[in-house]
Amino acid sequence: MGAEGTLFRRVFGWSAAMTALLCLLVYLQSTSVLDWMVVDG
Repeated sequence: MGAEGTLFRRVFGWSAAMTALLCLLVYLQSTSVLDWMVVDG
């Protein structure tokens, strides 16, 4: 109890990094670099 701010500060950086990594992955899948990962349907 009362340590929510500390927890949020620790998790926020990792969450931002994971979001940026997933955005990069989705972007690369829309280009010819990783288009083999997308299933044509």
